[in-house]
Amino acid sequence: HRLIPCSGPTFGGIEVTVLGSNFHPSKVYNCVFGDTVSSSTTRWSENTLVCILPPKATAGVVAVTLEGMNVDSGNVPALFTYLDETDRSL
Repeated sequence: HRLIPCSGPTFGGIEVTVLGSNFHPSKVYNCVFGDTVSSSTTRWSENTLVCILPPKATAGVVAVTLEGMNVDSGNVPALFTYLDETDRSL
């Protein structure tokens, strides 16, 4: 699957779109960023989920997985990069 965007702020709260396949309407999915489950995951279609990015204490790269989805062991999880935007000025 693919993530749009593939990076975001450590304070979380933004929408992250997950593009994939076989998201069945009768199943419940949860996006998991590293070890943290998203507060909300909404199925938009068979190939699209929208997740709310959970906050993370530090910047860095985490694997994104889906609870409720059968994943082949050969698949590599998508990666999401948390960015520390606290020192950005306008």
